[in-house]
Amino acid sequence: MVIGSITETQKLIDDSLKLEQEGVELNMCKILEELEERGREKGRIEGRVEGAIKIYKKMEASREDTIKNIMEDFSLDKEVADKYVEEYY
Repeated sequence: MVIGSITETQKLIDDSLKLEQEGVELNMCKILEELEERGREKGRIEGRVEGAIKIYKKMEASREDTIKNIMEDFSLDKEVADKYVEEYY
């Protein structure tokens, strides 16, 4: 739970509390590795989204069509897709 507080990661804090309640011993190294892996996975997803947006732009898809396609391709809600298109289009 301390590492969650330090990194201000609410999910990590919640997961730690749940594990503590279940009597599971927490291993800080393992928690940090999990946090690092989550960051890598998020980066991979963002890279795929960015690549798809660039392809749609090259194909001269409109911003609205690109948003619809990104929402469909990556199961994103409109707000998140809008943010990605705003950043990468």
